[in-house]
Amino acid sequence: MKKICMWLAVASLAVIAACQNDQNGNVELLISADTLNVSGNGGTAFVTVFINGSAHWSVAGGAEWCSLNRTSGDGFGEGDGDTVRITVAENPSFEEPRNAVFTFTAGNAVHAVTVEQEALNSLLTIPTNNTSIVLPAKDTTITLFVESNLDTWTATSNREWCVISPPLSGSGNGTLTVHLNANPELYQRSGMVTLTSGTVKLNKPISQTPGGEYPATTVWKVLWVICPAMDVVYNGKPYKTFMTADEIELVKQKAPWYEEFIEEHTHGALDIEITIEVLRDTVTSLHGGEGPKMSVAERT
Repeated sequence: MKKICMWLAVASLAVIAACQNDQNGNVELLISADTLNVSGNGGTAFVTVFINGSAHWSVAGGAEWCSLNRTSGDGFGEGDGDTVRITVAENPSFEEPRNAVFTFTAGNAVHAVTVEQEALNSLLTIPTNNTSIVLPAKDTTITLFVESNLDTWTATSNREWCVISPPLSGSGNGTLTVHLNANPELYQRSGMVTLTSGTVKLNKPISQTPGGEYPATTVWKVLWVICPAMDVVYNGKPYKTFMTADEIELVKQKAPWYEEFIEEHTHGALDIEITIEVLRDTVTSLHGGEGPKMSVAERT
């Protein structure tokens, strides 16, 4: 009987030693990720903890801007491991990313998990369908929506005819009232509404269609002189050129195009009538006065 009790005692000690060895020396700790990346706006990340052995796991470290739904477990999780949810707050910095290191421990096994968070993405925008806002020539008042995640922003205009009504500043999302005075010009005019918050800046182009009345058509008669041949000294240097008949004809063909160009871009207010003359003799000198003068024997 004494021998049986002694063997039972020895067996019990062996089991206890095996458990302690399994708990402290033969534990394999597995984590589903070494690094978790989170945006500057914050969010939630997950890791799963697995243990091969009978030890329990615990976690320490981290940072105050991270919170965990659990800090310990057995690593089994009904066969799927223990899932740890890490909730990350918004990064207050628009320039500096940040990181936190969590240390998971099971027995003598240690595994580090790093949470890396980007700097906060600064949002300051006036959402519209087009890059530029185009308004009619008459007096016009519009309301612009400002979308922002910044504490404060200020609005300015670079044109006197583009007036921003108070308040000229805001915080977070807000609205701007912009008034454009009537455009008396013959051309489309453009300006800029600018939002500023520290080093963050947004420029929103704003323009207005023409509103002025075009005057009656003015006719300009233009003499277009072609000099096919030149053999002169100009600014102390010899200058020679000669145009072929085809080159002369090419220059003549540009005259109608130039007339149409002027009429189109002045909206019919200016009509140019071009008369072309070709100098048959070689230009031999350019001389004095208020501008260059040509000495030729004949103009036809």
